[in-house]
Amino acid sequence: MKKVLLVLFLAIMLLVPLDGYARTYSAVFEKASPEEVINTLKRETGLDFVCTKELLNSAKSPVTCNFTGLTLDQLLNRVLSVNMLLGYEVVDNTVVVKRPDAGADYVQGEIKGVVYDEDENEPLAGATIIIDGTDNITVTDIDGRFSFKDIRALNPVVSASFVGMKPASIKVTPKNQNALRFELKTHVTMMSEVVVTGYQEVRKEKMTGAATTISADKLDQRFSTNVLDNLEGRVAGLSTYGGKPVIRGMGTFQGATSPLLVVDGVPVESSLSSFDPFSSSDLSAADAAAGALADLNPYDIESVNVLKDAAAAAIYGARAANGIIVITTKNAKKKDKIDIDFSANLTVYENRNVDYADNFYMTPEQQV
Repeated sequence: MKKVLLVLFLAIMLLVPLDGYARTYSAVFEKASPEEVINTLKRETGLDFVCTKELLNSAKSPVTCNFTGLTLDQLLNRVLSVNMLLGYEVVDNTVVVKRPDAGADYVQGEIKGVVYDEDENEPLAGATIIIDGTDNITVTDIDGRFSFKDIRALNPVVSASFVGMKPASIKVTPKNQNALRFELKTHVTMMSEVVVTGYQEVRKEKMTGAATTISADKLDQRFSTNVLDNLEGRVAGLSTYGGKPVIRGMGTFQGATSPLLVVDGVPVESSLSSFDPFSSSDLSAADAAAGALADLNPYDIESVNVLKDAAAAAIYGARAANGIIVITTKNAKKKDKIDIDFSANLTVYENRNVDYADNFYMTPEQQV
C-alpha cells in the first residue's frame, strides 16, 4: 500500500534557469501537490509568493505538466492559471496568488468540436488538437471530430494544427465548449503550387510523383527569349545537350529520348513539321521538342510543370519515359474584364562598319 501511495503522489520538480539575454525556465511537475509547486517556484524564481492555505486547498491537484524555455510570465500563467486554476498578480518581487477574476471562464466537463478544411469544406481527419499549456492532446477522427473528457480549466484555449495549413486557436467558454468549429486555411507560402499534368490539376501536397513547378513570376525574373534556357538551372535534373532537353538522363535506347512536350493539354510534337513519327531516329523528335519550346513566347506562359519520374509514364504512356514538360498558357482571369500585359525589349548593337577602305580591304577594282 505504501508503494502505491508513493507512486501516486510522487512529485518530481525541476526548474532550470537558462543563462542568456532573457532568463527562461524549464518546469516539470509530476503529480505534485500545490504546496510543493509554490515552494519550488519560490525557490527557483527568487520571488516571494503570498497565498492562503484555503486557497491552495481549492486549487486543482495534483499538478502534472512539462514545459521548457518559458519566460517568467509564461511560467506563472501556465502553472498557476492553466494547471492550478488560480489567479495571480505580480507586484514588484511578490506574486500574490488569488482566486480567479470574476470575468474568467471556468470550463468543466467535456470539450468537443470538429475541424474542417476551409478550401474544400470537408472534415479534416488526423488534425492535431491540444489544450494550450497542458499535456491534453488528441487527433481528429475520420469525420474531423475530437473530444476531451473530464476537463477542469481556467480560460482554456484549444489549438488545431495540420501539415500544410495555418494553425488556429479558439478560446473555450461554457457556452461553446461542446461546439468548437475550426476551419483551417491552406498555408499560402507552403501549398500555393498546383501541378498541372495535362489531364488534371493536382495540389502540390497531393502529388505523389516528382514534379517541379515554375510560375510566370519566376520566369520573369530571368530574361530569356528561349523558355528552355530559362528553365535550365531552375529544375533539378533538367539539362541541355546541343540545345536538346534531357530530364534525368536518357531513359530509353530505341525510343525517343527527348521529354514529351504538352501545351495546354495537347502534345505538340505530332503537329510539328520537323517530327517524323515513322522515323527510327530520335534526332527529329529531339529537334521538334527543342524547337517547339523555342517558338513559345515566354510572356504567354502562365506556368511550366516538369514531370520527372515514372509516374509521368502512367499518364502518357511509353512516350513519357523521358519526362514531360507541361506548359500552361495565359488566359482570361475574370469575366467581363480585359487584362492587357505589355512588354517591350530593346536591344542595342554596335553598327558594324563594312566600308572597304576603313577596314583596309581592297575594292574589286583595286584587287584587279
